[in-house]
Amino acid sequence: MAIHNPQYEIVLQGGIVWKVGNGEKIKFWEDRWLDGDITLLAKYPRLYLFSCQQNQTIQEMRAHEANRWEWKFNWRRHLFESELHMADCFLNDVHGAIIQPHKRDSWSWKPDPSGQFSVRSAYHVLSEEEIEGDNVKVFEDIWKLKIPPKFVVFAWRLLKERLPSKKNLIRGQVDLIDTSCSFCRNSEENEAHLFFL
Repeated sequence: MAIHNPQYEIVLQGGIVWKVGNGEKIKFWEDRWLDGDITLLAKYPRLYLFSCQQNQTIQEMRAHEANRWEWKFNWRRHLFESELHMADCFLNDVHGAIIQPHKRDSWSWKPDPSGQFSVRSAYHVLSEEEIEGDNVKVFEDIWKLKIPPKFVVFAWRLLKERLPSKKNLIRGQVDLIDTSCSFCRNSEENEAHLFFL
């Protein structure tokens, strides 16, 4: 039975970003398409308020120039002196964007280096979120134990899945031919298998 958890939904949505092509599907202000995890609306709310181009796509923000991409911004009023620095940062952000007029916009899945979504990578994202959200107290308690520091560090690394198991080595881009457990050869070598199974 599936359980709907809004927290998981937010986490998964945070992993999806637009990969810009021609900009015909992506909302310039309202969608996350520049580097980072924030929309231009959230980063520059004041500029958004006096933009005449709210809810327009990236492509609609373009001036029709011969062979190059040019932004065309329409404002309700002139900028005040105090807004010039913010406007300068905004222009630097958007002028650094790469628009590819002959490609289509597409979705990209940030947790995977290939940009392709997989159930496995989504599971890892959610399990890391669960560890961060639900077991914070456990991690705090570990550091309070009266045992040698190297054992505390080991326990912390074990629970955070930061030990050099074959699974983690591959995640860290180390080329391995065989990922099976060195002892039993039946399962993938990860922390849970090595220490608990």
